[in-house]
Amino acid sequence: MTGPAILRDEDQRFIARCCATNVSANGVFVVTRAADDVPTTGVVYLEMALPTGRDPQGPRRTAVHLCRIVRSQQVGKLVGLGLELIERIV
Repeated sequence: MTGPAILRDEDQRFIARCCATNVSANGVFVVTRAADDVPTTGVVYLEMALPTGRDPQGPRRTAVHLCRIVRSQQVGKLVGLGLELIERIV
C-alpha cells in the first residue's frame, strides 16, 4: 500500500505531508521534501488513511501511529524516513 500521510511531532503538531511508499506490519518508509523542521531522529506521529477492506479505492479510515525514526536518507530535495511503528493511537 502506498499513499499520502502526515508527519506530526511529539506534541502532535503538523510537520509535513509525505508519501508512504512501503508499509509493512512493523514499519513504514515515507518520503517528503527535505526541510529544517523534518526530523531525522527521535519519535514522530504518522497519520495515514488506510483502506477498510481489500479494495484500495474503497472506503478508508484514519490511523495514527507513534513511530521511532530508525533510518533517514537524503535523496536530492527529498528525505526518506524509515519508521518503526511503536504504538497505534487511533
